[in-house]
Amino acid sequence: ETVSTSEWGTVTCLATGQLGRYSASAHTSQCVVLWDQTKLKPLAVIPDYPAPIQQMQFSTDESKLILADANGRVEVWDLELKQAIASHPNSQGTITAIVEIPNESPVVLVRGQSLEVWDWTSPNTSMEWAAHTEPISAVACSSDGLKIATVDRSGLLRVWNRDTREILKESILTDGPSETIASVTWHPDGRKLMLTTGDGQLLRFDTEQGEQPTRQRVSSHA
Repeated sequence: ETVSTSEWGTVTCLATGQLGRYSASAHTSQCVVLWDQTKLKPLAVIPDYPAPIQQMQFSTDESKLILADANGRVEVWDLELKQAIASHPNSQGTITAIVEIPNESPVVLVRGQSLEVWDWTSPNTSMEWAAHTEPISAVACSSDGLKIATVDRSGLLRVWNRDTREILKESILTDGPSETIASVTWHPDGRKLMLTTGDGQLLRFDTEQGEQPTRQRVSSHA
């Protein structure tokens, strides 16, 4: 089914809640539209945002929407109140990814090579560190919220302890500079990672194996 969004302009960013109730679309008119995903009808509009929205992420329960704009501004919107309830104190640097920590208030923010765990319930409470020397291309949080997996453009994987920032695992996943990792997700078992490469392949990586873990590459066309 096709829904017209012409009154708000072209869609520039899209987010979908995990429960399947809501979606959110950002538009060239610098507004954000909240949608009933079942009926494909707009429920609310956040108009005249200060800068174009570049990243959006729903909370696990779909009660909040985290927005990051082109100026580095990050806000948390309460969808019932239809207003911002928290704003990040630092707008230095463009946010390239937002990942929610399952069933908790902190979110993971990516700024180039840096990683930050920000608890929006205490806006001035955050942990930021230089996670890589190359820009981060993929990031995911484990289902228990304790581990963060990051991969940079060189193919370097690092698995972090969220609280201590200790590197739990490190490995080069790509075959060479021409191959890149486009996305990463945690397997429900909390130890394996599923990754996609820029050329459309799948990669499975066990984070609890030895220094040279067994890896399995499967063509997406297989």
